[in-house]
Amino acid sequence: NDEFAYRPYCVIVINNEFIVSDCENNRLQFFDIETFDFVKSIDTRVFNLYNPTHLCFNSSLNLLYVTGRNSHKIYVLDAKDNSYIHSFGEFGVGNGDLEFIRGICVSDDGRFIVVSEWQNNRIQILHAVDGTFIVSYGSQEYRNVYLDNIVITHGSNQLSFPNGICLTNKNDLLVCNS
Repeated sequence: NDEFAYRPYCVIVINNEFIVSDCENNRLQFFDIETFDFVKSIDTRVFNLYNPTHLCFNSSLNLLYVTGRNSHKIYVLDAKDNSYIHSFGEFGVGNGDLEFIRGICVSDDGRFIVVSEWQNNRIQILHAVDGTFIVSYGSQEYRNVYLDNIVITHGSNQLSFPNGICLTNKNDLLVCNS
């Protein structure tokens, strides 16, 4: 059904539907963009995702990325039929490891996923298909990271519990830093 147990967590629009991550009910809910009528829901526990939170759509690859509150993984779904493809990531502090994902977005060309990790105080850029680690950012030193027109510039302060993130149409990364 279309009732929420607590509060919806995130919403995105794909084609003629908007998708809501219904965290406490362990599901994604789909609604018609024009009528707001309930279309369907997907029980995310079927692919071992509990408490879905962040959503991101890769229009170039037609993939839907979903994260969970404490899963430390990124789940990849086919956006055409919403079938589960695979997941990647695991709990940890190493390159490609993930800890408490608080934001996810995709580059304009669809090649990269950008992930903010609250507990690790960093941003990671991963390959959009398989999650292969490319680069991370979140040190105390001043540096610029250049990656195919994505420029991340940061001064002397380390990231402090980064939350939401967004790439602009010029591929500038915006970070909500606590």
